[in-house]
Amino acid sequence: MPRVAAAAALLLLLATTAMAAEPRAGNFVDVAKLDLTVLLPPPPAADSAQAKAELAEIHQLEKTRTPERVKIAQDDETETVFAVVHGDLGEGFTAERLPVTAAFFKRVLADEGVVVDPAKTVWGRARPHIADPTVTLCVKASKSNAYPSGHATVGYLSALVLGDMLPDRRAVLFADAQRFAESRVVCGIHYRSDIEASRSVAALMAFQIRQNPVFQKEFAAAAAELRAAHIGQ
Repeated sequence: MPRVAAAAALLLLLATTAMAAEPRAGNFVDVAKLDLTVLLPPPPAADSAQAKAELAEIHQLEKTRTPERVKIAQDDETETVFAVVHGDLGEGFTAERLPVTAAFFKRVLADEGVVVDPAKTVWGRARPHIADPTVTLCVKASKSNAYPSGHATVGYLSALVLGDMLPDRRAVLFADAQRFAESRVVCGIHYRSDIEASRSVAALMAFQIRQNPVFQKEFAAAAAELRAAHIGQ
């Protein structure tokens, strides 16, 4: 009997390990083709001149960030396309008024984690406030690793996809995405190279998901809703 129990426990352990090793499935991305540890350069080494310069930048921003900029950064903590745009498409651009668009972008942006999180785990870059406890945050602390920034990826991916729907508003949308990403450096939760890498991540994701027929169908429905609501016109 003890041997049976031991064998059952071993099988359970092996099954659990296999499940843990399986990559999370994305809504539109093919995770197997988006291995960021292959597609991106590694983050700067902790003792490198670049890492030290990036930390110095964060400390300088601590001294110069205004209450108004801090408030914007805190508003930017919400990872939705509506937070990224920050009102620049008018009062009608809300989740309540655009349920199809809201549901679509929720699915698009959920793919960020399945792409970014495995790379964060492999590279293991400590957040600025973990590497240097004297860093004063102005947003909620995070225990996850820093590189690349998932938050900034959400901003840039939102701008890329929404920009395909509203090409005349691309300049505004990318400025919004840059502000959204910059908020992470302003508040000391990310290094600059974290958010710079995220531009590449978002571009890689956008290129791939545009080929997905399911994405194309849902994109068309959301774009039609925006047109009917006269968003961006």
